[in-house]
Amino acid sequence: MALTTMGLGVPLYQHPGLDAAAWDALAVPGTPLQWVVLNQASGPGASEDSVLYDAGRSVKASGTPVLGYINHGYGSVVDFTVFQQADLWIARGITDGVFLDQVAANSAGVQAVATTIQGLRKRGARHIVLNCGTVPADERYLQIADQVVTFEGTLPDYRTAMASQPAWLREWKPERTVHLLHGVTTWADAREAVLLARASGCHTVFMHTSVYTGPASNPWDGLPTAYWQDLTDLVGSFPARPAPGWPR
Repeated sequence: MALTTMGLGVPLYQHPGLDAAAWDALAVPGTPLQWVVLNQASGPGASEDSVLYDAGRSVKASGTPVLGYINHGYGSVVDFTVFQQADLWIARGITDGVFLDQVAANSAGVQAVATTIQGLRKRGARHIVLNCGTVPADERYLQIADQVVTFEGTLPDYRTAMASQPAWLREWKPERTVHLLHGVTTWADAREAVLLARASGCHTVFMHTSVYTGPASNPWDGLPTAYWQDLTDLVGSFPARPAPGWPR
């Protein structure tokens, strides 16, 4: 069932053996979650990790869609590999769709990404999120996917990005975009980020306290436990529609 409020899209790239509490928190019914990303080994892994999958199944049983992680490598990963990984996720019977990471955001790449998405749809991916990490140069990215991550970064960069969004983005409904923030260490900053997302017309957000320090780091290694309850309460308090200034 679709959320009637804003929601959280959670890329939790942490094994439950290291943080079982985070996975338990995501399996609590009534939490305003749009989806949770399952990521075994930058993808599905060669064989099923039963502990991780059990955690994912608990999330799914609570009513939250689970998306399988696939790295697109900004177009460097060929469709054959992407489809192989999608087939593994789907065959294991846990995912509702795909979180396609590191997607090119330039105009030249949109046709190739559209072909990839078509193949994923044929394989049964019902919900596809593209992580461009920035506003794509071509708005057709928002046409071909269910959601697009149009921001991934820090709060200072978020303030700047929200003040300079292209006019065409305001023509898209708020449930089509996702904003992900890392290094958000305090509840005051997290609250500011949620309010910025709301004012900007984005209705799927997530923020975490861990800091991105380079390609080898993992800023999505858990939940922001210091303010998780406050975050879920605030996000769940905003209705999905209408959004300020957005199409109804």
